[in-house]
Amino acid sequence: ANRIAIRSEKLKKEWAQLAAERAAFQTAQEEFQRKAAALQVPEASASNHNWSLSPEILMINGEESHCENVMTIIARSKGRIDPCEPDTPLGSLMREEMNMDTSFCHIASQSTAKLFEQMQPDSVASDGCHDIAMKTLNYLNLAFSEEGFKHNERNALVLANVLKQLSVEVSRIAGKELALLSLKAPIYVFGDIHGNFGDLQYFMKHLLHFGNFKYTSHSFLFLGDYVDRGKWSIECVAYLFALKVIEPEAVFMLRGNHEDWHVNGDEAHYAEGSFKAQCKAVFGKEYGDELWNLVNTTFRNLPLAAVIDGKVFCCHGGIPRYSGGPDNRLELLRDPNFPNFNTFTPVPSEEKQDKKRAECRQIAFDLVWSDPSEGEEKLDEWGFGDNFRGAGIKTFGDKAVQQFLSNHKLQYILRAHQEKSEGLKISKSSKVVTIFSSSGYCGHGNGAGAVFMGSNGLIRMVIKQADD
Repeated sequence: ANRIAIRSEKLKKEWAQLAAERAAFQTAQEEFQRKAAALQVPEASASNHNWSLSPEILMINGEESHCENVMTIIARSKGRIDPCEPDTPLGSLMREEMNMDTSFCHIASQSTAKLFEQMQPDSVASDGCHDIAMKTLNYLNLAFSEEGFKHNERNALVLANVLKQLSVEVSRIAGKELALLSLKAPIYVFGDIHGNFGDLQYFMKHLLHFGNFKYTSHSFLFLGDYVDRGKWSIECVAYLFALKVIEPEAVFMLRGNHEDWHVNGDEAHYAEGSFKAQCKAVFGKEYGDELWNLVNTTFRNLPLAAVIDGKVFCCHGGIPRYSGGPDNRLELLRDPNFPNFNTFTPVPSEEKQDKKRAECRQIAFDLVWSDPSEGEEKLDEWGFGDNFRGAGIKTFGDKAVQQFLSNHKLQYILRAHQEKSEGLKISKSSKVVTIFSSSGYCGHGNGAGAVFMGSNGLIRMVIKQADD
């Protein structure tokens, strides 16, 4: 009887302690929710804004940040960024300082990450896709990261099944989207990721408030090139696909030139950096090939371009070529029947007889492959020229940009596709901003850039400096 009484008293104390901990946790949760609600910015239409580039760039180094004038960065880059014209309207900076405590997100996510590790590989298909996405996101943020960006054999098998389910779901979602998205600010825009999971995770940790879309007022647009060259193409794809499944109306993924089996399957050129090679290395040859094919099927369904607030055009490479006459480039992209292409090259022989499809392929090809010209020489009368990347690839000059913007009542072009020393480049009369969101690319010391379009008409630039 005494032992029972002692045990009962001990259980009462333990229960009281658990109740106190639970109450403290609920209080902390309510406090975080209150802070998060205070951080939310009421959504406002910016369609009436005349957008302008902010003269200040937010520079991030580890957990510290400061602002620098764009001209200072231009000078430091020794001309690698085209100077802005003096009469360009740059507007004024509105800097928000936000100190976020992410401990609640960490506490709430630990158990979810464990659930991923406890999943049975053959039972993944029976789980809801949203739940799979949440478990995947938290596993990659926690267990995978804490293990030094490595998977044990069992988790790799689970990840293979998870990626299969996410690919099918993202393909379904993307299949309902037009080739040209119509999006609204506030929104963050990212350039090339190229398998740099560390930078992708860093940006999302700081920009996805409390790790939850519920407390995040802005959307995210990714301009393509998620795979190849970097070590973690699989993880980047799984992470982005999970985000897309969790919040399809706030996460948007465009197709880049590397979202093409003809490119990301080139093991001879990219060696172990090839997406296909990484799939086989992590999942084995047979299952790796199967997953690589499935993910590329999803890639073919991704949109090709976006327009934000009717004023800012976004794509991976650049504007489609034009040679006079009616300018129907965006009209074709808005057509619900705009075709999806397995690969942009080579062109199937039977397609050469289908003028409409061939025109659509040319537009898609230019959107993912073209670049701004380095100068205005050697361009045709419409402002387009040959590109050193290869036969058939174009560059576009100032005249091509001005005509495209004027014809479609646009103000700026945001694009990716090229590594830049600071992660960003401003060119073509300050109307084209190139964004590259993978720092230390191929061993280089470049920074990772991103762009934020708020509801105040300012296009703000952010640079994460390369890690030491």
